[in-house]
Amino acid sequence: DALKDSVQRSHDEQLQGMLAAHPHPQALWTHVHTGTDVTSEPGVVRIGTAVQTPDDPLEVPVNAPPEDLEPVSAMSLREVALRYATIEAPVSVELASFHCIV
Repeated sequence: DALKDSVQRSHDEQLQGMLAAHPHPQALWTHVHTGTDVTSEPGVVRIGTAVQTPDDPLEVPVNAPPEDLEPVSAMSLREVALRYATIEAPVSVELASFHCIV
């Protein structure tokens, strides 16, 4: 459970950081009255969300052959590794890197 909590915390921190820099379009109005700068870099815009590799991916060391592992623990570890292998987060692009935007 400690591993799962640690990985979940890391995912949450990454997602919150990305959402702070590139909030959902429906949430932009909440930043108007507060004067909060929603983007950390001028010319960088959010284009949507996508499944991405986390900044701190979970690496599962294999120290023994699969047949020597305790089945319940191995299945639990595999489930955690698969669940946290990706994160759905905002995707942004730097507009200056394009010559023409249609």
